Amino acid sequence: MSKLPTDWKFDTFENLEIQIIDGDRGNNYPKQNEFMQEGYCLFLSAKNVTKRGFEFIEKQFISKEKDSLLRKGKLSKGDLVLTTRGTVGNVAFFNDSIKYDNIRINSGMVLLRVRDNVDNLFLYKIMTSDFIQQYIQNIAFGSAQPQLTVKEIKKFQIPLPPIEEQKKIADILSTVDKKIAFVEENINATEELKKGLMQKLLTEGIGHTEFKDSELGRIPESWEIVKLEDCIIGKGQYGINAAAVDFNEKLPRYLRITDIDDSGNFIKENSKSVDTTEIDTFSLNENDIVFARTGNTTGKTYLYNKKDGELIFAGFLIRFTPNQDILDSRYLKLYTETSDYWKWVKVMSTRTGQPGINSNEYGKLSIKFPSLEEQKQIAEILSTVDNKLENLKEKKQYFEELKKGLMQKLLTGEVRV
Repeated sequence: MSKLPTDWKFDTFENLEIQIIDGDRGNNYPKQNEFMQEGYCLFLSAKNVTKRGFEFIEKQFISKEKDSLLRKGKLSKGDLVLTTRGTVGNVAFFNDSIKYDNIRINSGMVLLRVRDNVDNLFLYKIMTSDFIQQYIQNIAFGSAQPQLTVKEIKKFQIPLPPIEEQKKIADILSTVDKKIAFVEENINATEELKKGLMQKLLTEGIGHTEFKDSELGRIPESWEIVKLEDCIIGKGQYGINAAAVDFNEKLPRYLRITDIDDSGNFIKENSKSVDTTEIDTFSLNENDIVFARTGNTTGKTYLYNKKDGELIFAGFLIRFTPNQDILDSRYLKLYTETSDYWKWVKVMSTRTGQPGINSNEYGKLSIKFPSLEEQKQIAEILSTVDNKLENLKEKKQYFEELKKGLMQKLLTGEVRV
């Protein structure tokens, strides 16, 4: 921590009289059969306290009678919840946005309750900062079950400006958090839009009124079912097994399964290079698509994008080059995101103990096959949605970087407010 302003102090939770309150761990601690789907008091589980604060997708409750038997561990408005066992260091803030009036922590959490000298929202921002989170990870002990003790939490040290400045800092950071949350809502809504459009366009097509039954279900009358091997140039090609080296801008990047995210995008961060003389053989070209062929990632795909630079694909990947005269690569990539495709992957990759699909087997993949013009139209529509998603994700990253910079400056007193 850099030198603080003279009117700030750097002190421990204990000296600042921040209360650290355990949950009730006595004989009255709820048993599994005492939890209900609805009830008087929400009883928190580890799934409710995340890195993003409270989440209530899954909930469990206890009755009013059971709640009355428990002594400590009940939240008051303004309390913070800190996870102390298993997933350590997640923090949530019990403010007016939380709709539940009665909430209790479980035995793997503590409550943090402040006095008038500490603003609770400011403390929440501090607790989610990089330096506190890193500190927590450093002191959490036990490899099988990392945990924090009350004794250790009392030693936490935080920078503390005057109370009015605490409130201003918290307000500024909350404004940025609201921007991030708004963008996240837009991302989620756009992803749902894409899912709905894909379901409609890749089963019903554009403007069709007549349909027929097929081995893949109901499809437009003019569509066909074809095999991938009938729509590619040459055959599927396995990648090169080579030793990855630290990224070097003079060398091509090495595309491995781990460099492809769940959306089929290349992850440049932490990617490696490869030093090989077989660049011409194993470099990806425009319209190439690769499939993961083994392990738990079987079925994952990546469509080469020029902006990703020169890529040499690794041995656990198979390259296919669609014949653009009959099959649009973008349409094929979209098809590999459908439930039809993933059902096929599941069947094919679980026939033996080791998941995997080889080149010949991928060639037998059945595809719902519109005309080339309709393929392109479908791809264009969904590309527009993808572009919107990419812009939103870039915007989210911008606000996250802005917040990170603001936290560094505001929480150290480098910039005063």
